[in-house]
Amino acid sequence: MTSIAEYAFASCTSLASLTIPASVTSIGNGAFEFCTGLTSINVDPANVNYSSDAAGVLYNSDKSVLICYPPGKTDTSYAIPDSVTGIRSGAFYSCTNLTSVTIPDSVTSIGEWAFDGCSSLASVTIPDSVGSMGEYAFYGCASLASVTIGNSVTSIGAGAFYDCTSLTSVTIPDSVTSIGDYAFSGCANLASVTIGNSVTSIRINAFTGCLSLSIASFLGNAPAMENPVFWGTAPDFHICYTPEASGFSSPTWEGYPAEPCASADNPPSLGDGPFLAAGWWPMLPTSPESAFVLDVDYDVLWTFSDDFASCEEDCTHTAEYQAVGGETWTSLDVTANAAKGTARVTLPVESLQNATTYAFRYSVTDCAGQTTSSGEYYFRVATSDAPPVIVDGPFLAADAWPVLPTALSRAFVLDQDYDVLWTFSDDYAYCSGLCTHRARYRRIVDDGSWIWEWLPVTTDTTNKKYAYVTLPIESMEPGEYMFYFDVRDCAGQRTSAPKVYYFKVEADN
Repeated sequence: MTSIAEYAFASCTSLASLTIPASVTSIGNGAFEFCTGLTSINVDPANVNYSSDAAGVLYNSDKSVLICYPPGKTDTSYAIPDSVTGIRSGAFYSCTNLTSVTIPDSVTSIGEWAFDGCSSLASVTIPDSVGSMGEYAFYGCASLASVTIGNSVTSIGAGAFYDCTSLTSVTIPDSVTSIGDYAFSGCANLASVTIGNSVTSIRINAFTGCLSLSIASFLGNAPAMENPVFWGTAPDFHICYTPEASGFSSPTWEGYPAEPCASADNPPSLGDGPFLAAGWWPMLPTSPESAFVLDVDYDVLWTFSDDFASCEEDCTHTAEYQAVGGETWTSLDVTANAAKGTARVTLPVESLQNATTYAFRYSVTDCAGQTTSSGEYYFRVATSDAPPVIVDGPFLAADAWPVLPTALSRAFVLDQDYDVLWTFSDDYAYCSGLCTHRARYRRIVDDGSWIWEWLPVTTDTTNKKYAYVTLPIESMEPGEYMFYFDVRDCAGQRTSAPKVYYFKVEADN
């Protein structure tokens, strides 16, 4: 045996497997058509013209052409290997179990009737590498709901998607120049089709029987049409074309209702703002560290715009706030002026938590449901600002850390340098700047010529918990001493130690 003729085994429904001997040099188209029980085609390794893979799929010798996928295989998916450049006519004919086939970028051509009758095939992507697609390539793929046609396909052959009744929309790329007769005929659920800007001819009945088709959008100039093309479409079927296109007419073209397409609907945009309605109307800061400090309710305003391309209803707005680090955003009522393109809210400062920083954000949604959102902006509530508080101390950093006495009669006698520490707190309401500290001592002398000596103050790593100084005992003259300190917040409010404290330095120090 040297050849297998066209349709040689067609409709042999009980044929389960087949081995092709080394002597075979040619296999005709449709040789295994309707062999619904065929699950494996095996080729003698000595055959120099044909080959098969482990799955029993038939190829030419170097596996650059896929010749036949056995129609009786029960697998639901198949990935065509990267070695394949061509899919032969009828290669997947009536493979009713396949729901997906992956076509690699190596494939450049798809033959006639290649996927005819693949009734379970749900989606297909024709890669950009494919330049030609044969007639009736996907005929009768009743479950095909999604198809992506690559950007190198130049023509869609006759009946290419005939009776693909699950298709709902199709975009024909700009690479395509012609659409064949009956190309999408009988696609009963096809509701919309977008036809690329290079199509120059559409053959007869290309979209007949597309009962749900309500719009065909043309992106280029008017093509030559061999009517009827859109016979048997939806009652509201119409053609739209780009305003700059030539060759179309309105209210009808080629006997079909026609009008310029609405411009693309861009999302709404946010303009300037958000501005604080006070003074020179500054913008709210975008950093919590530089948040504006507010003590009363304020209005905040921003601008917006929209092209209202697909609908004319006013935009809707949202605005909300939450404490920094919080988990729940609170909505605000937005007042908008569509004519002026402004929107505003009132920040309820007086009812918010004092000494707390808040985040604020907003958005605008057009009538087509497209939303544009702002970033986050910050303000700080400071309806009142308490002075800083000296919490405890001053402690002598020794033994049990006693507090320095407030009576000279009980003054500690110190014989070496000692650290003295106190704790403090502040609400940082009006500003987040750190507190500053002063500490000083002086020797008590009878003539009253007291001179305060200032000491450098060190704070903890956060600068918000404690402060301390070192008493330079070892360099002091013997005598009795007073010690005093205070703390000042960034708003200028100062709190002094409630008492003067005492210590002594003896003569033998």
